[in-house]
Amino acid sequence: MVHDANHFERREVLLASAGALSVPLLGQTASATSSDSSSVGSPPATYEPLGRVDVNGAKEAVTTPDGEYAFVATGTGFVTVDVSDPTNPSIANATQHLTDPDGTDVQQVADVKYDDGRLLVPTAFQGEGPRGFFLYDVNDPTNPSQVGEWFPTPEHGNHNSFLHDGIAYLTGNTSDGPKVDMIDVAEPPFERVGTWQPGDWKEEWASPPSTAIHDLYVQGDYAYCAYWDSGTFTLDVSDPTNPTFVSRVGDYSRDELDDFGQSEYVEPGGNDHYVAVNEDATLLAEGGESWDLEKGDDSGGPSGITLFDNSDKANPERLAHIDAPATDDHTYSEGSTWTTSHNFDIHGDRLYASWYQGGVSVHDVSDPANPERIAWWADADDMAFWTAQLAVEGEFLVASAAGSNGTGTTALVTLPDDAGGRMTSPPESVTWQTDGAYPSADEASTTTQPATTTTEPTTTEPTTTEPTTTEPTTTEPTTTEPTTTEPTTTEPTTTEPTSTAPTEDGGTAPPGGSETATTVSDGESVPGFGVLAALGGLGAGAARVLRADDEDDA
Repeated sequence: MVHDANHFERREVLLASAGALSVPLLGQTASATSSDSSSVGSPPATYEPLGRVDVNGAKEAVTTPDGEYAFVATGTGFVTVDVSDPTNPSIANATQHLTDPDGTDVQQVADVKYDDGRLLVPTAFQGEGPRGFFLYDVNDPTNPSQVGEWFPTPEHGNHNSFLHDGIAYLTGNTSDGPKVDMIDVAEPPFERVGTWQPGDWKEEWASPPSTAIHDLYVQGDYAYCAYWDSGTFTLDVSDPTNPTFVSRVGDYSRDELDDFGQSEYVEPGGNDHYVAVNEDATLLAEGGESWDLEKGDDSGGPSGITLFDNSDKANPERLAHIDAPATDDHTYSEGSTWTTSHNFDIHGDRLYASWYQGGVSVHDVSDPANPERIAWWADADDMAFWTAQLAVEGEFLVASAAGSNGTGTTALVTLPDDAGGRMTSPPESVTWQTDGAYPSADEASTTTQPATTTTEPTTTEPTTTEPTTTEPTTTEPTTTEPTTTEPTTTEPTTTEPTSTAPTEDGGTAPPGGSETATTVSDGESVPGFGVLAALGGLGAGAARVLRADDEDDA
């Protein structure tokens, strides 16, 4: 990687401020353990934040390709943060308190996406306020300028989005089903050019229970779409006017979804929440977001990140699983500690992950069948992290603290992109699920969970019947027709006799526990972001399917 003089100067500042963190060289093949990477018998380096700037209402964050700036969603708009000196990040511009053409204040800007000098700013992640998006020219990050007009999406809020090659991709949970909504934004005026939903592939997948499109990731000619308990779908979007199905991976067959109640869409498996691929798309990572309905019943808990060999996009093969950090109370209730996977980034041989109060971690995935955790930092009492994104390779990453679940800080934090090192003060309430609080290198155990894949192939107009099994990982490609069965996972799901009650702000109170609110910068109090919090604004269709508790559960 070529660095300019400013990058070399910044690197010197970074190392000096971090106490000359050790940077051990990584081999081509990683160890099969998740361990503290500092050398046994030598004083451990520290792994701590480099800098921080408070950002009121912080949610998603993205960086410019040179790593000089980050853009952070803030509820009413976004801010530009200068991270050229990661030890002293500062707000360079605030583009906030946005309004639609009628002068109505937009709300719930929780996502921003960057591509080729432009920034997509969707609104109404829970459906509140004007629904639509803005597009900005951010070639000068300190002076964003709007491109074209506000584009309304009255039929759906915009929970998440992606911007790629002049197409804005939106998560469109509508009364007609959970759709990928595609708008051509290459030049004004903007125009919707296509939509896709699972029912376009197979009619029976149009609106199964426990299904909403939560997030998506687009690279090259393919879109990867996280559809909660329905799994993750890969689409060919080389022609956005005619997107086509490529494959599906998921924990459940279509028949199993018919029996789902509340516990299944709150607890693992399934709960496909976020998805990303590496630069050549040979590695696919899917992160779940889940909790437990009842403390101590061992039926649920936080979800981790599953890695797939995606070399053949029609036949992804499951390789390994990165467990989430653990805590004594991983319910959605007030007073609990959230450590489930949230958003992440893959760059080179590393995966950068956020885990709400479980903190931020870095994993070596050079051998994706044996991922190795090489860095971890958390402050469970004060910070709940929304995302982790690489800024400059070998130098630093950025992570946004969103104030979720009663934590007090909303900020953008910079951390070293270095292997090894230990937190000075590990959190008492959070441990790493397989390793304990913070093991020495010779105490660590493996974090991988290899699994057999169940394959459910299809043709252009498939008519195959999917077997009903116990929480399999399901791959649905477009070729042959073998089927195998994966063993039952160690995190079973059950159906609880509870119901979901709407909150005053149109969100959803967590079943079996009290509502936990977080305040965004426009003063609106909304439940912590997750599937339950989002139901109120995903659209009538998604709300209906995700609130469709079986009669037997009532």
